[in-house]
Amino acid sequence: MAEKRRERKQIIDKTSIVKMPAQHLRRSQIPREMARPTLQDFGRVRARGKGLLKTILAILIIGICVVLAGWFVYSRKVQRDAILSESLNKEDAPLKIMAKPIGTLNISETIAITGTFEALASVDIIPEITGRLEQLRMPDGTLIDVGTSVQAGEIIAVIEHSALIAAVQQAQAALVTAQAGMETARVNIADAEREKKRMEGLLGSGAVPEQQYDAACTAYDRAKAGLDLAKANVKQAEAALASVKITLDKATIKAPITAVVSDRYVDEGDMVGPSVSLIKIVDIKTLKVLGGVGERYLPQLVPGETVVHIKTDAYPQGVFEGAVYRVGVAVDPVTRTAKVEIRVPNSDMKLKPGMFARMTIVLQERENVIMVPDSALLREQGNVYVFIANGSKAHRREVKLGLLQSEYYEVLEGLSVGELVVTRGRRQIEDGQVIEVIQELKK
Repeated sequence: MAEKRRERKQIIDKTSIVKMPAQHLRRSQIPREMARPTLQDFGRVRARGKGLLKTILAILIIGICVVLAGWFVYSRKVQRDAILSESLNKEDAPLKIMAKPIGTLNISETIAITGTFEALASVDIIPEITGRLEQLRMPDGTLIDVGTSVQAGEIIAVIEHSALIAAVQQAQAALVTAQAGMETARVNIADAEREKKRMEGLLGSGAVPEQQYDAACTAYDRAKAGLDLAKANVKQAEAALASVKITLDKATIKAPITAVVSDRYVDEGDMVGPSVSLIKIVDIKTLKVLGGVGERYLPQLVPGETVVHIKTDAYPQGVFEGAVYRVGVAVDPVTRTAKVEIRVPNSDMKLKPGMFARMTIVLQERENVIMVPDSALLREQGNVYVFIANGSKAHRREVKLGLLQSEYYEVLEGLSVGELVVTRGRRQIEDGQVIEVIQELKK
């Protein structure tokens, strides 16, 4: 009976709820199985999902960090074990190295400079007189052109000189006339001198009056003056003849030096004069090069003895030998260099004026010098060391170096010929460490 009353009560309650207006019902009064979900319900569900996702991500990140930390600790432990194992086996396992025996070489101290080849002498042939160029040829008739070799004293050009020859002949005739006049004057003075002496004798004996004697003296003085005038005329004629001969000689032009024609400016038949250059000749049997050398090296330069090796772009595989000829007397205060003249023999005339020259001046040379390769050197705080392979151990030794040539240094102190220096593995060696030479390089 009690259960029936409870069921009847629940039915009445539900019926009353359904029949009540909606505005009088509260959500809390509606049974959960009869209520519809709202936006707030969806929001609460979404919030719960996001929180769960964040929790899962946090757990994953923590797990990854733990794994990475474990791996790092493990790798460090493996590395420490390897280092410990290497240190324990270091004395037992020799370090493998390469070594090279110490030998000797011939070395030289050099400096490099540059310059331009110049002709030893360069002359422009310019006539001293005006006239038509009659001839521009060698004595054998060869036309003078660029590249023609001429010898000092050879006739290379002739200017028309027929008028000059006539002038010479005229001057010669004038000289002959003057010389004849001088002979006449000598005869006259001799005659006047005899007459004067005769009158002196007659005047002493009273045979002639004094007036006649005075006339004889006057005639003598006149003849003497005539002789002086004749002598002056001869000298004047001689000077005139010499002058026209010099002018005639200027019409014939000779080469002042032994050289080669580098330029020709005129042709035969052109009118030429003191303002026109006929040809240019240059002496290139020996060339010179001027270059600047630093003041610190000047005391080591000896004119005529210091050797110079020269290279050019025209002959890249060739080396030409020269020597220092002259050292400048002043140093440029800006560049701190002095001009040095270098002479280069050029008998085959392969080198040309104007070519660029790269010169290596040999300041000093030494033979059979102990040398050590740069690959064997260790530098620490200004000192230089090497490791010597002595049997099965390596020993560190300090050395003093001198000149550098290519990849080798001159050894002033610290090494002897035949000793083995470590060239590979030297940075891993400690003094006294056990080593094994796996390859002995050649000297």
